[in-house]
Amino acid sequence: MNRTSSTRRPITAVRKAAASDDAYVGEVTARDYFDRVALAFGEQKSNVVHALRSEHDPREMFVFSNYGYLRETTSARAQGTPSRWVARGSWIGFRVRCSQFPDALIVNGTNAPYRKDGDYLVFGDVSKTPEPSQPILASVSEPTRPAQSLEIVAPKEPVRLAIRGSRQVTLELRNRSPDPQGVRIRLRLPQGVIAAPADERAVSGEQANDGGTNLTWELAALATHQATNVHLQLLTDGSAKPGLHPASVQVSATQVENWTLPVALPVTVGPVLAEDNSFPTFGEYVIYAPRYTFRLSKRYGTSRFLRDDTNRPRYEATFWDRRPTAATTPEALPRVRIKDQDALAWGDPAQFLWPNTAPASVTIGTGRSRLAWNFEDDAVRIEPVALWSTEAPHEFIFPGESVGWTAWGDRPRWLRIIVSDEQGQEQSLTEPPREARKILAAALHAPGFDEAVCFGVDRPQTARFQGSSIRIMLNPGEPLWFGLATADQFENWSRSRRKK
Repeated sequence: MNRTSSTRRPITAVRKAAASDDAYVGEVTARDYFDRVALAFGEQKSNVVHALRSEHDPREMFVFSNYGYLRETTSARAQGTPSRWVARGSWIGFRVRCSQFPDALIVNGTNAPYRKDGDYLVFGDVSKTPEPSQPILASVSEPTRPAQSLEIVAPKEPVRLAIRGSRQVTLELRNRSPDPQGVRIRLRLPQGVIAAPADERAVSGEQANDGGTNLTWELAALATHQATNVHLQLLTDGSAKPGLHPASVQVSATQVENWTLPVALPVTVGPVLAEDNSFPTFGEYVIYAPRYTFRLSKRYGTSRFLRDDTNRPRYEATFWDRRPTAATTPEALPRVRIKDQDALAWGDPAQFLWPNTAPASVTIGTGRSRLAWNFEDDAVRIEPVALWSTEAPHEFIFPGESVGWTAWGDRPRWLRIIVSDEQGQEQSLTEPPREARKILAAALHAPGFDEAVCFGVDRPQTARFQGSSIRIMLNPGEPLWFGLATADQFENWSRSRRKK
């Protein structure tokens, strides 16, 4: 069958839209879509924000950190279907020409508000884009205002918040001037997220067009060439949408209003899935949850990376051991076997992965089963999908101290194991049984950490223990959870997973 040229070559044009020494925006035109791709160059010391203006249309603006992607599907309206634009990455804001406004703008998996400015669609904050008269497009790393001597540095990782919760955030403020400076700080926060200075200073706020909030307050004066930390509390009031939200921070001297270009302060609400393709040969899904950070291999569909709420490694293979070429052992978090054959293991590529951004989830297809990962605030839930998995027990294997769990000074030990006897009565053990037992939950203490590694099921399931390793048998449709909790929290953590 002869193929048309449009089938062989769906991309019809590629061109530069804007560029600076540190960033680039390209445009890709195809038969059914129009893409804009924004990239930053070089090692990122912080969430440096790049603000670029289109060379072809001076009213088009792109403000982002690290990278951004925007797709306009051009075939939707012609086919009579609802149109939507999809944006991913660390967008602070953009303004682009739009002949027909979309029915929805999806930003990092979340339906996001936008506003109309004549023939232009505007998302987020584009107030700091360079003026058209500027001969050189600039980014935060090369400010165009030589008088600017203040610098604010934000954490590179997102601030992880629950739907209702709070977290302390520390920013670094630097005065590069030979003179003392009074300082004001301004935060642009998404809807449902507010900030409170740690020193309870008075805060003034105003509503942004997209429903977010701009908050401003004065800081203590900085001495000559002084650097200091700024502590604040970010809080959610229950109205924030789950997902990854752009936020930013700026500072200015109090004597003369001269705001720095914004620095990205990304915020996640609820468990959120993002992609990390820094190393294309082994891309990962990164799950930012309120109580942990988890990385899932896009090649194998399982993990070798879990960090706790304070970003300390609890199970973490080295960079080199997470590469596909390092798949010398099948151990993973977890490894799954069916009838003594691997269904999910490090070194055994998955057939497909279906990710969802918020709330974070991934469905993994293997040759013998389909596994559903669902990420909760304080635990990871995994379940063989009924009707789509081999009708046989699935053995979930969590590794022991030789490969996996981080411990300091001594080996991990079982803190508490809740078993169910033949009459259905619960018993609490402090030593692992030598034979297989029906369990409801187990907590593994690792020296050096307050939180134990916890395992739970919703009904009694058969488990075997070998050192700090645990093997749990599940049938399709039966879930298990693993996460982190202190000894005092373990009872509530485990009972919240029980079948009512």
